[in-house]
Amino acid sequence: MYRREQALRVHVYFDEDDTWHGRPLQAALLERLIHAGCLGATVLRGVAGFGPTGEVHLGGIEVLAAELPLVLQWVDHPERVERLLPELLEMIGDRLVTIEPVEVAHYPRQEPHQVSGERRVAEVITRNPVAVSPATPLSELVRLLVGREYRALPVVDADQHVVGIVTSSDLVERGGAPLRLELLGALSPDALATELQALEAAGRSAADVMTREVVTVQPETDLATAAHLMVTRGLKRMPVVDAEGRLVGMLSRFDILRSLVDGAPHPAPEPAGPAAPASARVAAVMSRDVARVGPDAPLPELLDAVVASPLNCAVVTDSAGRPLGLVTDAELLRRLSPADQPSAARVLMSKLPFVHQTPEAQARLRQATGSCARDLMIAPVATVSEDEPVRSAARRMLEARPPIKLMPVVDADGRLVGLVDREALLRAILLG
Repeated sequence: MYRREQALRVHVYFDEDDTWHGRPLQAALLERLIHAGCLGATVLRGVAGFGPTGEVHLGGIEVLAAELPLVLQWVDHPERVERLLPELLEMIGDRLVTIEPVEVAHYPRQEPHQVSGERRVAEVITRNPVAVSPATPLSELVRLLVGREYRALPVVDADQHVVGIVTSSDLVERGGAPLRLELLGALSPDALATELQALEAAGRSAADVMTREVVTVQPETDLATAAHLMVTRGLKRMPVVDAEGRLVGMLSRFDILRSLVDGAPHPAPEPAGPAAPASARVAAVMSRDVARVGPDAPLPELLDAVVASPLNCAVVTDSAGRPLGLVTDAELLRRLSPADQPSAARVLMSKLPFVHQTPEAQARLRQATGSCARDLMIAPVATVSEDEPVRSAARRMLEARPPIKLMPVVDADGRLVGLVDREALLRAILLG
């Protein structure tokens, strides 16, 4: 007997010469799916067919291969497909995409191999977390989340049973919040107050926007199982409940990564790159799709670079390609004047290049003072070698004060070659 599972199958149709920010589209799509922890995807080449023009293309020598499409096939958990599909649609433009439900008889399992089965969730969770009721107003939810390390709140009933969870995505997609929590927290006090007033006037509550199908674990669940669940489902945090479903804590990706790093001895010294297997080094898990700008890049160019990045950031490099600083979307917004923040925020949330903004917004941003890359970047910036072991890189991220979420990756000459974040490192440590 086998257990059937519900999944979604996505087909994306495009041409071999299609690109995404100068890179082959097929490579960019696969890298994004890998980075998001997807179960797998395959790119197939067409051999015959026709499109809207009605012209038949055959796979013979007399027809250019570029005239036949490539097809990306991706099967995954429904929640991951729903989360990533908007980003993929933006990448492919006006190409055809289909999505259909399928039944999966067997998923290839990647078992975690770096977490002790003896450790329990109860050892690493945050106890007595902030929680809200279904009636909590949306504006109050945002007040509780802005400026916090966590980006989600469990929703409980009068008996503390978990009935939902509200994430930053829920607030934007179902709650009408104009900005993600990171960007709301970067606004000036007056601008934030204006946005909160608008949310309050809308009259929505947690019950209107929360995700109702909540993935939970219990305190006695072994940490390996919880980590596997979190990584394969693409979750950043999960409520921890007792046998009756009452909230007792929250488990975050940060908690698991910290337990992995704290549970291992400090290497002394770290081995040279070739001493570690290739799969255990940063180069194997980093994202190579890096937006980079020069230190004198004006604000419009900088905004376009950040918008084009899957990680919502750009690396500022010198003429030799060495990192000088990092510009995240939230830090960029925070360092602009209050008068310039609304226009920049619209660019960042719309994910549209600068030229697609209104003439008024373009004029405002071109005239913003002190807003070239060197004025807006975070510097100095911590970097990691592409040959460094992933566990060592994770340790350095967590031990930084404050802890950092991503680092530029450099080669032996200090030149930028990629970016790595916590999620990629956690997947590498757990699943290899």
